[in-house]
Amino acid sequence: MPRGSVVSLATLPQELMDEISLHLQHRSDLSNLSLVCKAIRAQTLRLLYNEITMTVQGTHGDTSQQPKVPPANFLLRTLLQKPALAEYISALHLQSVGNLTLQHGSPRTECPSMVRPASYPGLVKDAIWRLGLGETKITPQLLANILENDYEAVATFLPLLCPRITSLTFGLDLLIRNPYLESILACASPSQSPGQTPRFQHLKTIRLGTSTDSRGVTSGFRVNLPHRTPDATLKLESYYPIFYVPELETLQASLPFRERYKKITWPTNSPPILSTLTTLQLPECSLSPEMLCDILSTTPSLRRLDYDCWQHPSSHGLFDASVLQKALDCVKDTLVHLEIKVGFWSKETVQPEEEGEEWVQKACSLREMASLKHLSVCPCVLLGWHRQSAPMLADVLPPQLNSIRFATEFEYYAGYEGSDEEDGFEWEEEYLMEQIRHFLQDGKWKSSTPHLRRLGVFYRIWEDRDGLQKLCAQNGLSSY
Repeated sequence: MPRGSVVSLATLPQELMDEISLHLQHRSDLSNLSLVCKAIRAQTLRLLYNEITMTVQGTHGDTSQQPKVPPANFLLRTLLQKPALAEYISALHLQSVGNLTLQHGSPRTECPSMVRPASYPGLVKDAIWRLGLGETKITPQLLANILENDYEAVATFLPLLCPRITSLTFGLDLLIRNPYLESILACASPSQSPGQTPRFQHLKTIRLGTSTDSRGVTSGFRVNLPHRTPDATLKLESYYPIFYVPELETLQASLPFRERYKKITWPTNSPPILSTLTTLQLPECSLSPEMLCDILSTTPSLRRLDYDCWQHPSSHGLFDASVLQKALDCVKDTLVHLEIKVGFWSKETVQPEEEGEEWVQKACSLREMASLKHLSVCPCVLLGWHRQSAPMLADVLPPQLNSIRFATEFEYYAGYEGSDEEDGFEWEEEYLMEQIRHFLQDGKWKSSTPHLRRLGVFYRIWEDRDGLQKLCAQNGLSSY
């Protein structure tokens, strides 16, 4: 090999050295790798920059420890010095685990210390202006905090430097008390960038507020924090620019709404039409059925919807299942997979409490969902709050259904503990089992849902699981 084609590993950016070293077992491997030719090095760069994941390893509430923060500032420095490398980045995942406790007032998370070249401040400032943020109210703070190695500022700014990015993940910690995020997302809206091409034009997947922590940890931040501390999280309108991303296929976002319904006012003269969007996941959102109707009117090709709705009855009023049915009419011919969860926070305390109230009114029939094959749903949404007036399963299930799962995902769930209130929610095990038995044993399921193959119940406590499995087996169905 000609001597001129040899490149030292030391010339690679620091974050790539860290990534490569994780997969090497011996120091001799580092020495051998440093002798690769330039062509192999170029391919290595393209491969390593294609998908970048950076995860903050939090302390899970242990204040005696410091979170382990990935070198996002090293990556930013590299992309500013060598913009061509940003062209390689197609996926950027910025997330955390066990790091949410820092939002209770602990110091901000800082990136590792870094040797900063004299040109670095100028490169950061030029990039902020070039990307259309130069005249926004966040500019001085964003510039200052990037130069101070603030992880939140650096991580939020990084995606703007990646012109060909197709997949973006922001962890839940980056959505809480983040003063920069609204302006970053606004770069996707045509109305926010007059005379300038909006950013994120190639994004196909956006996940905002994802978490590797348990549901018990995240619900307080996604559901209760926006209600009690409105300025701590983004408002719903801050998410609107995302709906103008022209190639978007998958969107996961915990869309918040803290008031009673008011029609969405889009930032442009006409609503967006997300004809490419096929998957919409709304984990622990507070979007009412009325607001969901406005959203689904923009998604004519949707195939999967996960609607995990949490309500504060004192602010949102009753959950109207008939309005949810109206919302689903927008996608009744395309939707194949549907998951519906409904939860309630109590009026006064963080922890829910039983108050003997009716929080779901009417019912949501799915009979007109012509393409729906897979369904997970709370019984009180599908059948109504009161069992005495409930319809039969054969009358509300979609005709093409392959699998159904009855689930209770309430934090407050009046009937789950066996409420004695006459007007309480009464879909306890025995009553749901009565509905299922009637649906299966009289053979109605074969005419109403001839393609049904699987049926399951996922209650926190379900005593007669063997009985359900036996009943399903007698009808040629599997139970799960």
